[in-house]
This record gives sequence, structure tokens and C-alpha cells, in this order.
Amino acid sequence: MAGDIAKVRKVLDEHPTVMSLPDKNDESTALHVAAETGRADIAELLITEGADVNAETEVGWTPLHRAVDMNHPAIVKLLIAGGANVNARGQGNAPLHRAAFAGNTEMLRILLEAQADIHARGAEGWTALFFASCGGHVDAVELLISQGADITEEDASGRSPLDVAIRKGHEDVADLLRRSGATW
Repeated sequence: MAGDIAKVRKVLDEHPTVMSLPDKNDESTALHVAAETGRADIAELLITEGADVNAETEVGWTPLHRAVDMNHPAIVKLLIAGGANVNARGQGNAPLHRAAFAGNTEMLRILLEAQADIHARGAEGWTALFFASCGGHVDAVELLISQGADITEEDASGRSPLDVAIRKGHEDVADLLRRSGATW
């Protein structure tokens, strides 16, 4: 891996603009690739060299979205420390929404500690609680409720997180929501 860093450093020295050049296919930058592939060493080097931590692909994904999706907590922390917008939207959804849908409580904790907006609405007017309920993730739902997620909110279609859990057949999540005060 040390050889990889040396190669990246050499490329950056010879072509300093390479870190911000978008990929021709989806406008991913080198930092997007490092975040997605779990290369914290390269991500750290790119951030140190001034890579845009909030660069967006053509659909709005940032390196933070990619690191959350691929479950790379070390890179998520590096990106946040480097100024990544924890509430950035990619296809309407913030990194918190992606972590909730995956049921990734570690990512949820990291993002919430970094002031991610627990009430932010993404696709279909869903908050992180909707995404976690849809995925059937009891631990994520429990965490979000403990952090102040609104169990009574409704999406653009008038559905609540409880409605979503019931319709998806996630009785354990529905029971948790009911015990927390949600009604259908």
C-alpha cells in the first residue's frame, strides 16, 4: 500500500489538477473512488492536497455518500473532518438516509454526531426513520427514536414510518414504533 501512496503522490506532483478531474462516465473524482474502495490512506492524501470533499457526481453523490454506502467508517470520519457536508443530497437522499436504509447504526451514530439533520426529508418526503422502518432495521429505528426522530411524521403520501413498516411486513419494527407511541 505504501507503493500506492507513492504513486498517487507522484501523479499529484506531476499533475496537481488530476484529483479534481471528473470521470467521463459519472463525474466521480479520485476522492469518490478512494471513498468507495475503502482507501483511507489515499483519501487522506487527497484531502490533505485539497481535493473537494463535496464534489458531486452527475446524480449528486458525494464521496461521503459513497463511503457510507460501502461502510467505510474511517473514511466517513476523514471526510467529515475535512469539511464534508453531512446533509448533501444525492438523488434527493442524504448520507443519513443511506445509512438508515442499510440499517448501519455505526454510520448513523457517526453522522448524527456530526450534526446530520435527523428531520431532513429525502426521496418521497422520507426521513431517516422512514428508511430504517422500510428496511426492517429494529436497531436503527431504536437509535433514531432515541435521537429525537419524529414517529408521527408523514411523507408526501400521508404515510407514517409505522405504515411503511406494516406494509413491508416488518412486525418487529411496527411493534417498536407502537411501543414508542406511534399509532396507525
